[in-house]
Amino acid sequence: MALTFISRSAAYIRAVLGNQFIDQDAAVAAIRTLPMDVQDGITAHAGGGQAGAVPLILGNNRVTTVVTTGDSVLAPTASAGQDFILVNDGANTLHVFASPVLNPVTGALDTIDGVANATGNTVTAGHRVQFFTCADGNWLTTASVAST
Repeated sequence: MALTFISRSAAYIRAVLGNQFIDQDAAVAAIRTLPMDVQDGITAHAGGGQAGAVPLILGNNRVTTVVTTGDSVLAPTASAGQDFILVNDGANTLHVFASPVLNPVTGALDTIDGVANATGNTVTAGHRVQFFTCADGNWLTTASVAST
């Protein structure tokens, strides 16, 4: 059964589930049951840096191998309303870089928390961070928390 949004605002969501209209609470419950994309067992790019960094996906990403501090991964292009989770289960601190390609909507390079595109944001070993967008071109992050 497909969930198709037909109206979305901060105060109200109306969606169609099959042929039945559902309210905001039902839409949120339905969304929570949709499968998320998962990328597990990621090995971060050895030596770090934006060039050659391992691409992440929207959804859940778990890095299991970070051989040296600064090994790197690459965030997807930042489009409003998207998010992904990054878990660093490696042995060292990981660097996350914004995409080195011009954002097709903004025509500029993406940033993470407003930090310059080629500057890596860090995720400490044993921690996880959620990346989300409120506007095209800029990933925002939640505070890094320890994974359990």
